[in-house]
Amino acid sequence: MFHGTGCGLACSSKEANSIIMFNFAETIKKKFPYNEKLGFYVKPHLPAKLLGKVLNNYTKISSPADVVALYYYTTVFSSNNIVLTGTHLFAPKNSFLLEDIRSARANKNTLELMINQSGNTVSCQLSTQNEDAAQILAKFFEDLVYTPRTESLLATVNSYEQYPEAERNWLLLRDEIMKTIDMLYEKFNEGKITLLEFEEKKQELLSRL
Repeated sequence: MFHGTGCGLACSSKEANSIIMFNFAETIKKKFPYNEKLGFYVKPHLPAKLLGKVLNNYTKISSPADVVALYYYTTVFSSNNIVLTGTHLFAPKNSFLLEDIRSARANKNTLELMINQSGNTVSCQLSTQNEDAAQILAKFFEDLVYTPRTESLLATVNSYEQYPEAERNWLLLRDEIMKTIDMLYEKFNEGKITLLEFEEKKQELLSRL
């Protein structure tokens, strides 16, 4: 079964207070593997019957249409899953924002995610019952961590004019910082800066928000 170490995570207070969250739906659809034999499903290949069965466990997912990808496995004695919407990861004992994931790695058949929770980094371990699946998920989440964010803003925000001036200024600052991070990400991909330099600069920029 899925289990957590220092885990038991719920969606952070950040979610309730945020004006906007990043939406990774398009990135997930492009990068999440589709492999029914290993239990990987992604839009538009989400089996309706399986999806309905899984969603019985998640009252916070308001509609099946919100689900973008699913990892599901079953054994003789149990079954379990990881569900991804555009903004969240849901597992039986955990749920958190995808943007709070800081790193991912596989340890045999366990996927370990490092999650930002109120400024602290917490380890969340999810057993996949399959070493190959753990490796695939770790690579996917590592790719997700470094996905440029400016392409991933919620589509519901079409204009900042609806917000008070102070909030509008914050959003404009946020956009400029994310553009800068995207440029740093390109420099990292081109080999002009190291991963450590990228991470240090990114954290310094994000601390301004």
